[in-house]
Amino acid sequence: MPRLAILALCFLALIFGACGLLGGDDDGGTSRSSYPTEFAPEDLDLEAMALKPDDIPVRGIDPSFSDFFTNEEWAAAFQETLPEVDAGQKQIQLEAQGRQLGHLTFFTWDRWFEHLGRLQQIEAHSTIYLDEESASNALRIHACGLLIADDQQLDEFDVPRLGSESTGFFSTTTFEVGNISFGQFIETVVCFRTGRVVHAVVQGGLDGTQDTDLGIDLARRMLVYVNATFDGEDIESDLGPEDG
Repeated sequence: MPRLAILALCFLALIFGACGLLGGDDDGGTSRSSYPTEFAPEDLDLEAMALKPDDIPVRGIDPSFSDFFTNEEWAAAFQETLPEVDAGQKQIQLEAQGRQLGHLTFFTWDRWFEHLGRLQQIEAHSTIYLDEESASNALRIHACGLLIADDQQLDEFDVPRLGSESTGFFSTTTFEVGNISFGQFIETVVCFRTGRVVHAVVQGGLDGTQDTDLGIDLARRMLVYVNATFDGEDIESDLGPEDG
């Protein structure tokens, strides 16, 4: 079952309350050669790094929820999304991978089932890892730490360099609600790393709605917020949604 149904239900009340290589071309000036790495997870404002409502280009796709996830909570989300996953074992795996704390902001339609032929959802993830090596491994090997099965095939696409390194890929599953299948559900992922923090912008929708240019544009916008957060600045989006 794709994450559309799970996430649209707010992870059932939040349960407890191998990827591509480096991007090629530069992102146009927002990337840096290095980022701070000496900080406690609770001291970095992951929420400030997320996309803002005005960044979402489709009117009607609004914030559904925004929250932090410990390893225990993220492992439970894995089990809820992928029933074959054991939450206890997944938590051990996440800790072995160096994951420390993540934040997710999720945007979707109020009545998503009325918009099945259009972009369904956008997610903005930021996840802190123990060190840069762990974060790089998450980006390159562990599907950027997203709720994706270990054996899920990922189809790569080219992205510019964002932050310290970046990657892009599609993840395809079958979208089913009960016994009804709506076809292939495709997630378009643009992922980038800034030091020991991994960020991902995820678009989700039925086959035909994927838009790599949109994913790259949103990731560039998110990188602006990320850089501002590291610099101790507070900026607002100057963008706005479009009708349709």
